[in-house]
Amino acid sequence: MGMRRWLRAVVVSSARPVWTRLRVRMEHIATVAAEAETGRLRVAVEAQRAEQAADTGRRLEQLSRRLDDLEHQLWLMSAQVAATDERIGGLERPGVDLSGTDRERDEARRLIEEIRTEHGRARTSLSAIAFYEERISRLERRAHDAATNGASADHG
Repeated sequence: MGMRRWLRAVVVSSARPVWTRLRVRMEHIATVAAEAETGRLRVAVEAQRAEQAADTGRRLEQLSRRLDDLEHQLWLMSAQVAATDERIGGLERPGVDLSGTDRERDEARRLIEEIRTEHGRARTSLSAIAFYEERISRLERRAHDAATNGASADHG
C-alpha cells in the first residue's frame, strides 16, 4: 500500500501544473462560450419582446376602435330607447273623461299637453347630460391613462 500512495503522490504532483493550466484555459473557453450564448439569447429575447409589444399595440388599437364604435352604437340605441319610451308613454296614457264645460276641458287638455311637452324636454335634457357625463368620464380616463403611461415611460 505504501507504494501505491507514493505513486499517486508522484502522479498528482507532476500533473498539478498541467491541470492548473488546463483548468484556466477550460474556464476561459467556458466563459467565452457562455457570454456568446448569453448575448445570442439576449438578442432573441429582445426581438421577441419587440414583436409582442408591436402585436399588443395592434390589438389595443383594434380594441380601442371597436370600443369607440360600440360606444357610438350605445349612444344611438339610448336615443332610440328614449324615443320608444316616449311613444310607449303616449300609448299608455288613458283617455280621460273630463266633466265640465268645453272651455274647461280645452284648458285641461292644453295643460296636460304642456306638462307632457315639458316632461319630454326634461327627458331629452337628462339624456344629453348623461351622454356628456359619459363623454367627460371617457376623456378623464384617457387623460389619466396618458398621464400614468407617460409617468411609467419616464421611469422605465
